[in-house]
Order: sequence, then structure tokens, then C-alpha cells
Amino acid sequence: MLNKKITMTAALGLGLAAAAFSLAASFDFYGSRASLDSSDDLNIPAPEHADISRSAAADWEEFYPGEMWQKNLSSDPREGTILIAYGGYGADEPGVKNWAKALASAGGFKQVIAVKGPAKVDYSDHNKKKANGLLIKTLSGAKVSKIIISAHSSGTYVAHELLAMLALKENRAMLDKTVYYNLDGATCVVCEKLASASTSFKFTCVGAKQGGLKSPNYESVKACGQEHFMPLDLNAGCTGTWCMHACLINTAAAAIDPNRPSVPRYYADPRIKVASGFLESGR
Repeated sequence: MLNKKITMTAALGLGLAAAAFSLAASFDFYGSRASLDSSDDLNIPAPEHADISRSAAADWEEFYPGEMWQKNLSSDPREGTILIAYGGYGADEPGVKNWAKALASAGGFKQVIAVKGPAKVDYSDHNKKKANGLLIKTLSGAKVSKIIISAHSSGTYVAHELLAMLALKENRAMLDKTVYYNLDGATCVVCEKLASASTSFKFTCVGAKQGGLKSPNYESVKACGQEHFMPLDLNAGCTGTWCMHACLINTAAAAIDPNRPSVPRYYADPRIKVASGFLESGR
């Protein structure tokens, strides 16, 4: 049980039998191939933490120790829509808080959950499973009219784990309220099944391009199909594909490094220009 009080609607225990979910194919995250059919652990070091301002951490409340944090963006948050923002590999606590707050502000959300990026590029340790389980149980008891999920890069693996939990019969009412945005991440194997089970569930896969330069997982998210794919055409000043990947979080990432900006830095940039145009497709 958590020691801290959960302020969404009800404080609930951690017991949950999570549904299994399918991982297939190989995808490119932070320049490393992650084989999702392999049981081998990948020993890929996370990017170094940058020396950045941690001011974005103010007024956040811990939802799950070391993994998830929640924030109300007004003293009287409206009941209804909640944003859940899953950071990618290498996105640390100050970074995901900064991005989640910026995205929530751009989208007009009053309540947001920020989720730290996975410790392993392929999320093979599933170390956020209990956190996702608690989130599902809490949302089931809250007055939520819509759940918006935005996940970047390998953070999509963590989001897909949550989506698989929504596939359970007892969580179907929440699935009907859910809209999911995959930002240059892994193919969502479960998404088509969820869309078949619920006509209200929506998902959009987003890639970034600048002329002929594309984000590294552009073709993977394009495979979601024309109905579910959204390309963001940017004039961002990037010279490398990983800069385009970063622009799905911060369209000013090229100012940090036009080839391959530091993950913690572009997430936690105090002058972040958050990418949010994709939100309009499923609001």
C-alpha cells in the first residue's frame, strides 16, 4: 500500500492481475535496436542526466513512488478529462514533469499524470506494472469522462501495458473513454483489438518529418494505417533523425543539438516549445 494519500478520487491498493500483452518486431530507440521477441536484457546505458533547473517539480504530488506524479493545473480542477504522459527512455523525473505540464497547458487539461521513462530501452523489466495497476484502479473509482494518453518513444511500451489492462472486461467502461497518442514509438499490437472491442476508443500514431528527414520510427508508426497515422511536418532546423524524434516533445530541440539532443535536456528545457498539434485529432 502507498504511504501517501492519493488525491484523484479514492486511495486504492495495489492488487491487480494485469492482462498479458503482445510485443512484436524490433524498433529503434535512442539509436539502439530493441528486439522485443527476445528475453535477453539489453545493457544500454541511459543518457547522462543534464544539469538543468528542477523548477518544474514544484507542486507535484507523488502518485507512485519514483515512477508517477500528479498535478492539478488550477486550484479548482474540472472533473472530466485527465492527461497521462509517458516519457521515453532516458526521460527522468524533472523532464517528464516539465513536458507533461507543458502538454497539459497546451491542451487545456486541468489534471495530469507524469510517468518517468523506462529504465530499459525495451521495458523488459516491466517495473511500472504495479504503478499502471494502481492507476487503473484509481481511475476506475474516479469521475473521469475522458482519458488522454500520450506516450513517446519506448514509453509506448509502458502505455501499451496499461492499454492491455483496459482490455479486461471489468475495465471496458474506461476503455470507452480513452484516446491514445503514440509519438514515434512501437507498433501498438493491442490497439486494433481495442478499437474492435470499443467503437469509442481512438488511437493515433504520430511521426515527425522535415523534408526528407524523418523521425527514426516514422515507418513503424506509419504502419498504424492511414486512418490512424498523423505526420507532423516541421521546420525545426534539425540535421539528424534523433532531433526529429525529440521534436515530438520539444519543437525547439534543435537549439540544444540539431543532430542528437540530450534526452533529459529537451524534456526539461525551461523554454520548451511543446509539440501538441496531434491532440486535436482525438479530443
